[in-house]
Amino acid sequence: PLFILGNGADDLNRSNALTVFKDGRTTIGSDVRGEMLTVEGTIESKSGGFKFPDGTTQASAATEGGDITAVTAGTGLTGGGEFGDIVLYHEDTSTQSSVNNVNGTVVEDLVFDSFGHVMGATSYNLDGRYYTETEVNTYFVNKSDLNHLDAADGSPTNAVYVDNEGRVGINDNTPSYQLDVDGSMNINNSGIYFNNQLGIYSRTTSICVGIAAGENYQNTGTGIGNSFFGTGSGHNITTGANNTFAGQYTGMTITEGSYNSVFGESSGINLTTGTQNTLIGAHAGNTISSTNYNTMLGYNAGYNNNGSGNVFIGFSSGQYTSGVSNTLFIENSNSNLPLIYGDFTDGSEIVKIFGDFETSGTATINDVLHLTPMDTAPTSPSNGDIYVGTDNHIYCYLGGTWKQLDN
Repeated sequence: PLFILGNGADDLNRSNALTVFKDGRTTIGSDVRGEMLTVEGTIESKSGGFKFPDGTTQASAATEGGDITAVTAGTGLTGGGEFGDIVLYHEDTSTQSSVNNVNGTVVEDLVFDSFGHVMGATSYNLDGRYYTETEVNTYFVNKSDLNHLDAADGSPTNAVYVDNEGRVGINDNTPSYQLDVDGSMNINNSGIYFNNQLGIYSRTTSICVGIAAGENYQNTGTGIGNSFFGTGSGHNITTGANNTFAGQYTGMTITEGSYNSVFGESSGINLTTGTQNTLIGAHAGNTISSTNYNTMLGYNAGYNNNGSGNVFIGFSSGQYTSGVSNTLFIENSNSNLPLIYGDFTDGSEIVKIFGDFETSGTATINDVLHLTPMDTAPTSPSNGDIYVGTDNHIYCYLGGTWKQLDN
């Protein structure tokens, strides 16, 4: 600084009141050099006002609603303010809404908003901007129809309607829900979301209903003819085709497998490339992945089996079998000794019944009847019972005693 004039209460409480720097810049109440004159505080003019570079003198501050002295293109209004609503009206302030000009024509007050749009009795406030009636009818819709849209040719009216609660009706002017549609809807290669999760989706002749059902159709899935119903059903689908899944997580990991019918929560959950399997019941065929031609009916039926060509029928039937194929299990428990067991293997076909066999008609045997030899006669026999003894003779219980039938 070139010159400093200080002030303060004492030597320990001093400040710079006036500072003049070498370049001529001067500060009052501040040590920070700014313009030619920088003042930290209010400047008061007792008289005369302030003179500006254009030679004009401002003797008093501009007030809201002051007189407009000029309108200059590109720079705006001078005189009564720089922004805010501006009202232009006739000198007769008692009739500000409309007055007659010298030619007898009715004119209205003009009110400009801060965007330069005209406000007033014949203007409309849309999103904070004012538009004339002509502008509204040109750029938006008829001013009396701001709550609905008509069809392009005028019929039907109220093609889109919004009520006072914000409910939207399409071809329905009395919507009861946030969106009411009176008619059909078409969605191409997209879907309907619930709570930001895909819920209904259609793609390449396939339909997916349920959160994340068939979700891989959004990425690489191209399989056709699939129907997936339930959360996560058919989630990983790629090229697999003509599958029908119903239930949460049914066939969730399916990729290339085709012609599978899977019903019940988590049934066939690990199925990937296997084909022509029928799995019905919660967790039925749980372990099946790439194997084929299985029929499993019942809760947990074939749960741990990953073979092919099996038929398991009943609650938990064949649950603990593993790796077997071409096997028949009819049982209503998870026992490995079913009521009826069968083997479909060519050349080894067999049916075993683990229990008594009764018929009310004729039993015809076209091949061999095998009776396992017994060391002793059965206890509590009934008339007509037959057994083969280990002594190589055949016996029949008749009239209260066992009779040998062979010589």
